[in-house]
Amino acid sequence: MTGGTVETISDDTAIQGIVGGSNSGSTANFILYDDAGSFETPTNVSTAFGDGKGFALYFYDNTSVSSSKLPVTLDAAGAEPSSDVVVTLNPAANGYTLVGNPFTSKFRTDATNMSVSGADIIQNNIWFWNNGLGSYSLKDRTTPYIIKPWQGFWVQLGKIGGATNLTFKTAGKTTSNATGSFFSKAVVANRGDINFTMISDSSYDEAIRLSFRDNATTDYDADDAGKLMPLLNQYAVMGFQTNNLYKAVESLPWDLKETVTIAMETQLVGVSGGFTLNWNGFESIPAGWELTFHDYQTQTNVDMRVDSSYAFDATAPAAKMNPLSILTGPMATPMKAKSTGNRFAITITPSKTSVGNESGEKVESYSLAQNYPNPFNPSTTINYSMKNAGQVTISIYNVMGQKVAELVNEVKAQGSYNVTWNASGTASGMYYYRLNAGGKSITRQMILIK
Repeated sequence: MTGGTVETISDDTAIQGIVGGSNSGSTANFILYDDAGSFETPTNVSTAFGDGKGFALYFYDNTSVSSSKLPVTLDAAGAEPSSDVVVTLNPAANGYTLVGNPFTSKFRTDATNMSVSGADIIQNNIWFWNNGLGSYSLKDRTTPYIIKPWQGFWVQLGKIGGATNLTFKTAGKTTSNATGSFFSKAVVANRGDINFTMISDSSYDEAIRLSFRDNATTDYDADDAGKLMPLLNQYAVMGFQTNNLYKAVESLPWDLKETVTIAMETQLVGVSGGFTLNWNGFESIPAGWELTFHDYQTQTNVDMRVDSSYAFDATAPAAKMNPLSILTGPMATPMKAKSTGNRFAITITPSKTSVGNESGEKVESYSLAQNYPNPFNPSTTINYSMKNAGQVTISIYNVMGQKVAELVNEVKAQGSYNVTWNASGTASGMYYYRLNAGGKSITRQMILIK
């Protein structure tokens, strides 16, 4: 809506620490991110948060002082903007600006509909905080990505930093289905993505991606993205360390001709123990490329086409914080690269000669795609293919390694197939699905959120 204020939503949840709200002397649970790149408490509950701007709001899961047990639906009485909405971009705070869809309809985020004025651009990756997963989600807005009404997200200025305004055009409103938490299904030539997640018993990070694009370089470019600090008191994240930056997305040229090694490193705050780094997406990059994951501490090298995950142990000092500090801390401050030696790295070796056929592509006997949607509730679809006829099984396992479902167990002819898992009677959480065929197996992970 246009002209929205703190008071607009205070009928749905308790607002404290702001003049005119409850407990005005307490820490504010509604925070604005201003044009100078700083967090600020609104002057009073009548303060407008700004058309096209985002805000941070902490919810209390109780019934005290006008609070309601979660989940809570925010609503607003008023009219949406009748014309394009212009937002001032932050030159401070490393160029991050917290924005949001100002319209009542869904919105397409590609450059045609989110235009920038000034001498520079905004990065092609945009940030969403996924509280259900406890992780930032990075999405490529150029596909385009379609967001829901009132969805807040971060944009970042390009390297030059000369852009001044971002315009949400009314032409960007759409009735198409929101892309949601999933990667776009649009097919675009000459682009590939290896997507990673790092999980433990108490942490989850999915804002990790190795991208290959036509216009990318080995320097910092529009398809790179910094690593934002999670909105959690304790967290464990993985990122790339290149160009003296700690990144969530490392982009490289699609026509890569030389072997490249990309450093990676964890940053842990209050989370220790066993971690698993998972990856998928090899169907989107040239089949002749070799990718090897290195753990220099244990002197382990992993062929990333053969294995789809790597387990390791790491420790960090414990940390305890006031939960509201996530609203007053450096939310849009990118994490810095470490000066110490890196434990992890990935080496990409592009194909240069034929490896068995005219195209130089390696022929696999079977393949297993990432389930879609992911995360899901309650059903998801798994696509797989068989180059040769044979016995195939697809089973579902929980994080304890217990089998919870068997979806396929039969002989399949050559071809492509899909199978659906309905998890209506299954608890929320992380699950693994495994394809066994030809004496080998492929395992991928998925998230059920109810």
